[in-house]
Amino acid sequence: TLLKLRTNFESEHKLRVYFYRTAENVNLNWGTSQAIKYMDPIYKIPVELGANGSFSFKIADSLYLFNNIIGSKDNYTLDEAKQLLQSRFPQSISSVLAKSSFSYQEIDSQLAALAIGVKELLNTEAANFGLELTDFKVNGTMFDAATKERIGKVANITAEAMAANEGGLTYVELEKLRALRDAARNEGGLAGAGLQLGVGMEIGKTFDVAKEEQLNAPTADAVTKLQQLKLLLDEGIITREEFDAKKKEWLAKL
Repeated sequence: TLLKLRTNFESEHKLRVYFYRTAENVNLNWGTSQAIKYMDPIYKIPVELGANGSFSFKIADSLYLFNNIIGSKDNYTLDEAKQLLQSRFPQSISSVLAKSSFSYQEIDSQLAALAIGVKELLNTEAANFGLELTDFKVNGTMFDAATKERIGKVANITAEAMAANEGGLTYVELEKLRALRDAARNEGGLAGAGLQLGVGMEIGKTFDVAKEEQLNAPTADAVTKLQQLKLLLDEGIITREEFDAKKKEWLAKL
């Protein structure tokens, strides 16, 4: 009627009906778009990694989702909800890694435990959107180039420390012998560093003294001593002749 002219012949009392999906949205892939950073609890090195996996979620509180997230929008898609949740993944994963004390060496074997912790933390965030994660999996991780380099250095030092220990030396003792060996041999390097020849000769004497100390150092048994002698030979700290002479001496004690 003409009474409705001011409202374009439509009722001023409008009703909108929203339909929403009650079923789970399953097996959605996720991946971190930014590096996850945390401090390795064992080796005390900064670690940066990316992660990927899958997750499932559903609407837990449709009224809360409508009032606080959707608002006046006519449509709210699965992709929008997925992106909203995924934006919280990196921080949650980083927090769980920091609290769980997983070293970089353990992460791949602890993916299930990591996923459980992340899911629990994420559901606290999801509840603020009216959503709920019903499943969360971490399928794999990948370290960045800088982290791989740091891990490689740690692995090398660890391997050398184990080798030194098997030879009856500490890592510090072995590194000291290596440094003295290199300094005694590298006269050009000493000159380039502005050191006098006399200082180089003193370093050579110091190296000889340190070498003799290791050659004659007492050990619990002959086998341990032979392992130590082989390590010193492999490192070029003693000559083949010195090795053979000491080897013969210790074999006679067996």
